Amino acid sequence: MFLVSYTKMFIIDLLFYCAAAIALLFWWCGWLSLYHIPRLPSVKTSILNKTTISIIVPVRNEQNRIMPLLASIKKLQPKPKEVLFVDDASEDHTVAIIKAAGFRVLCANKKPKNWQGKNWACWIGAQNATGEQLLFLDADTTPKQHVLASLLIAAQKHKGVISVQPFHRIKYLFEQHSLFFNLVVMAGIDAFGFFSKKGTPTGCFGPCIFINKDIYFQTGGHKAIKTELVDDVSFAHLCRLHNIKVFNFGGKGMIEFRMYPEGMQSLVQGWLKNLSRASDQSSFPAVTFLALWITGIFSCTALPAFLFFSFSAGNSAIAFILYFMYVLQILLQIKRIGNFSIFAAAGFPYFVVFFVIIFSRSVFLTKIKKQVHWKNRTIRFG
Repeated sequence: MFLVSYTKMFIIDLLFYCAAAIALLFWWCGWLSLYHIPRLPSVKTSILNKTTISIIVPVRNEQNRIMPLLASIKKLQPKPKEVLFVDDASEDHTVAIIKAAGFRVLCANKKPKNWQGKNWACWIGAQNATGEQLLFLDADTTPKQHVLASLLIAAQKHKGVISVQPFHRIKYLFEQHSLFFNLVVMAGIDAFGFFSKKGTPTGCFGPCIFINKDIYFQTGGHKAIKTELVDDVSFAHLCRLHNIKVFNFGGKGMIEFRMYPEGMQSLVQGWLKNLSRASDQSSFPAVTFLALWITGIFSCTALPAFLFFSFSAGNSAIAFILYFMYVLQILLQIKRIGNFSIFAAAGFPYFVVFFVIIFSRSVFLTKIKKQVHWKNRTIRFG
């Protein structure tokens, strides 16, 4: 009986130390995945070197989140040459709100059958734009006053397309559920990792893309990716095919957004439509580091379960230290991309499980069922 009990305790301790070793080893993958997130140059000037910029904003049912963008555009210094809002068959008061604010709205109602709505709206906007540079913005973004000069300076320095992931501004508790999705999106495009090559990411950020108009039409623009749901990933791939460099930046201090502020249902639907399709284009190294990191997170989360069967002060200290290491790591990472709470970082086991559930559901909907629901539309694949 004593031998059986001793063997049982030995196996539990062995499993505990194996899980602890995995958690410690793969903890480093979190740093390697998001090693450096560059920010746009800080500029306080109204000089654009006589370059003209057209801002293009595709909109659909945005009445509850368009106002911050309208207000921020009016404060831009220098002013863009024009701002084109392109309506993708909105069913609410979006168009009336934009027109009341004094902006021009183009109609994109006659969408061809094989086009995705946002791609069609962006294409209509680009065709009507008269500026030398095009800035595509999502309706939920809030650019800061000097963002245009910063984007232009970055484009001139790097000689390519500039894409920015806006800083995620959190207001309500349910929005904390986007924590791991943001981390995975930032790491998955292979732009900020330790081994990432500059200018050749596997994706860019659709909420803010800055590109020379001639280069845009040279690639075929959104017409060339008209059927693609995840337009930013497909657009980066399109640029690579034409040997055009893409440079991604974090938007902290320069541009913000609220992701799916309408509620939990909108948040879930938004990530369901994007996650699996975006992962298709992720590079093998980026996916590998992410998979190892998430494995380390689950290993760390499992440590308290072993303590339940075989408690000791030493093992408890190991479990606490590893848990604290992951909390600190996640907190430092997310503070670069959004104002997520320290309590969200401390509760990372819950949020990573939530992420895995939504990702699995996204795979089912996009790969097997081949359809998702978004903004009162059913989007079908294949």
